[in-house]
Amino acid sequence: MTVSSAYGPLGLSLFGGEVNYEADVIKAMLLTSSYVVNQDTHRYVADVSAAELSGAGYTAGGLQVTSKTVTYDAANNRVKLTCDNLQWTGTTWLDVKYLVFYDADSGALLCYVDFETVQSTNNSPFTYLVPADGILTMTIV
Repeated sequence: MTVSSAYGPLGLSLFGGEVNYEADVIKAMLLTSSYVVNQDTHRYVADVSAAELSGAGYTAGGLQVTSKTVTYDAANNRVKLTCDNLQWTGTTWLDVKYLVFYDADSGALLCYVDFETVQSTNNSPFTYLVPADGILTMTIV
């Protein structure tokens, strides 16, 4: 099971005009277990990039996210961000623990996925299946 959480300063980035999920280039970056999550202060890629993965089948900066959508569920007062599943091919990694979604145009962090255990590959694809609730669901209260 994976746990997905928004970075706290995302609200500042959204309302400050730094993030437009549908119009901007959104990327998914993989981080190693050396990353120490700080949900309250990490706001930009520079805050997490020291822990970015390096290995066969991975390009610095991560993958560009495709088929992005933003939907609103009025019955539950929720906004949901979705995208296509992600796949890295021909990978050989030993230490992947986090996946971070960010706005490549501004560098603003959106959310992170904690795989809870270290993921490794040996010359095989690495796939992240986007949950039915999307990469991020926000309740509007």
